Amino acid sequence: KRYDLNAGVIFDQAEIQIGFNSANQFYAKLGGQTATTTTTYGFTDKWIHFTVSFDNVSKNLNAYSAYDGYNGTDLTDQNFPNDFTGNGRMYIGNNADLNLAYNGLMHDLRVWEKVVGYGESNSNKTKSLNGDEIKISGFWPMDEMEGEFATDLSRSHHAVLFGPSWIVFPSGYAHTFDGATNINIP
Repeated sequence: KRYDLNAGVIFDQAEIQIGFNSANQFYAKLGGQTATTTTTYGFTDKWIHFTVSFDNVSKNLNAYSAYDGYNGTDLTDQNFPNDFTGNGRMYIGNNADLNLAYNGLMHDLRVWEKVVGYGESNSNKTKSLNGDEIKISGFWPMDEMEGEFATDLSRSHHAVLFGPSWIVFPSGYAHTFDGATNINIP
């Protein structure tokens, strides 16, 4: 869920980058080539579930999103013929230069060693994982609620966070009392 409509990087690792550009389009960059959605995400009041999947055999990338009853394919068979590396330090919520921060809420980052199709993406978007699923190589549920680390439940590659603001969302259904009003219960 985005707090503002500024450009920001969700994930960055060597030659792989995923985020939003200044036109509020979602993009995926692999090895110097970028695929950008035609859809714009010009809202800050909705959670969006994104799946980006790359098939190393066909060299095709697909991206799927889901929000408020919408489930769709945003990028279809975008060909990335160049080889690229995904090694080294991972940056979650910013780029490697630390100058394009994502401003919003994030829950669950999952990295798989397999192609994830539309059906699997859609059916697993709210599924709770435990980190020992077949072909999962990184799973950060981001549910610590304190501290400067996000725990990787799959391989213990814990993430260092820079100034996180942990939030419970939704925040609940408590009634706010202002000192002047009350609730009458019959």
